[in-house]
Amino acid sequence: TVNTHDYETRVPALVEAGVDVLVIDSSDGHTTFQRDALQWIRRQAPNVPVIGGNVITGEGFDYLVAAGAGAVKVGMGVGSMCITQEQKGTGRGLATAVMEVVAARDRHEAKAGVHVPVIADGGVVNSKDVIIGLALGADAIMMGRFFARMEESPTETVRINDRVMKPYWGEGSARAREWSPARYRQAAFVEGVEGFVEYAGKLRDNLPLMVSKVKAAMSSCGCRTI
Repeated sequence: TVNTHDYETRVPALVEAGVDVLVIDSSDGHTTFQRDALQWIRRQAPNVPVIGGNVITGEGFDYLVAAGAGAVKVGMGVGSMCITQEQKGTGRGLATAVMEVVAARDRHEAKAGVHVPVIADGGVVNSKDVIIGLALGADAIMMGRFFARMEESPTETVRINDRVMKPYWGEGSARAREWSPARYRQAAFVEGVEGFVEYAGKLRDNLPLMVSKVKAAMSSCGCRTI
């Protein structure tokens, strides 16, 4: 993951290390900052796929694809740890955003013959949310909260009121700012919160159940493949 501030330093180091894909992380990707970053990366590392985002409109999708994004993340202000809508009034319901961006994706594919994947990002709590995101046309689903509960996530377990929990925080939170002050030097207020999610054990004991639920929903709808 890179941002739009120090990508000229980080991208070459990541490419040298053998990175498979780059993700430009921004709560608002429909900006000249991200356009410039995408165009620079495409020139410097043309063989490395780049995911752009986040956007919430078809215009945002078209903008990032024109700049060189190989996939686009969709969502603003809908994550469980995000308070962007409360703080700034900006954002959009994820279902509406996904539908609009998917429509733009399909128009682009019909015109250019290239399928640019759309990734739904934010507010995914359980299998229902994953299934609905796929049904609305998303190619993939971000599952931050789901994975944050697992043994493999990079935080230590803590016990709170006899429950085993793991810390979880938003990228716009005070904790994230303390971790990387340079990235948030322009922010006068936070756009995320921090808290805890209940520990769920190892990924291998949880992911198969999620997959089986997705398959069962597809079966109920008569869908042989995604």
